[in-house]
Amino acid sequence: MEELMEFVNYHSKLASIELAKERGPLPYLDKSFYPEGKLPFSAFKDRKSWHFEWDKVAEMVKKHGVRNGYTTVIAPTGSISMIAGCSSGIEPVYSLVFEKHVKVGSFYYIDTVFERVMTEEGLFGDDLLRDVNDHAGSIQRITYIPEDLKRIYVTAMDIRPEDHIRALAAFQRWTDSSISKTNNFPANATVDDMRESYLLAHKLGCKDVTVFRDTSIKGQVLVAPRKKQEPTRSEQRNDNEATTTPPRILAVPLVGGSQGGGEQLKICPQCTSQVVYQEGCYICPECGWGACS
Repeated sequence: MEELMEFVNYHSKLASIELAKERGPLPYLDKSFYPEGKLPFSAFKDRKSWHFEWDKVAEMVKKHGVRNGYTTVIAPTGSISMIAGCSSGIEPVYSLVFEKHVKVGSFYYIDTVFERVMTEEGLFGDDLLRDVNDHAGSIQRITYIPEDLKRIYVTAMDIRPEDHIRALAAFQRWTDSSISKTNNFPANATVDDMRESYLLAHKLGCKDVTVFRDTSIKGQVLVAPRKKQEPTRSEQRNDNEATTTPPRILAVPLVGGSQGGGEQLKICPQCTSQVVYQEGCYICPECGWGACS
């Protein structure tokens, strides 16, 4: 993580220096510490961790300035990544299957990479989706999933809170601005758990930290499916009996999407009845659920 972020930071600084040569440095350069040859990330003070010639970068900054006050920022990326169809920055996958609640309605998502790989493995189908739902969006306790896939598809709630903090700290060392990174806690987390998380973040040099206890607020934006206590039907079957039933549940397109474009919703996420497409929106005739309501 550190080497990746150092690479991004290094090349972004070089680009900003070139822009400063071409267009002039940022207006308040003389009021910053850049003319002193300082750079705004903590790893700059730790030469042992360098993989690039940062002292030369500092000299170039002193001579030419930079065009941008910060060149590396990791912003909140939940909704942005869904719109862009990419991964959500440094966050692990929140849930391999989950609902997102926003003002215009609720949207049902399946991680597209997970869907593709499970299809290639011959595991994707209604039974898998049902089992992932039964385990709060995680595959760690589904017995017919191979261990090598379980090691890859780890969700935010599968990761220990302290490891969320350590990931944040690794990226923060090479990032100019403070980072938006959620430290996910289960619903039964205690005040002491939160305290330990904040103290670890301080110890590791994080500029800020966000903690979130699952179900702690009404109208939670990301909602993983609730766990069922009883074992699922598919957990008890032999590994060789993995289903290859064609998938029925797909990602809901954004409001206003046309019926002919992109992936389409076929099953209501509330009652699992067949939905219909009417007047530019997916509607369930059984329970009244609508993607645009």
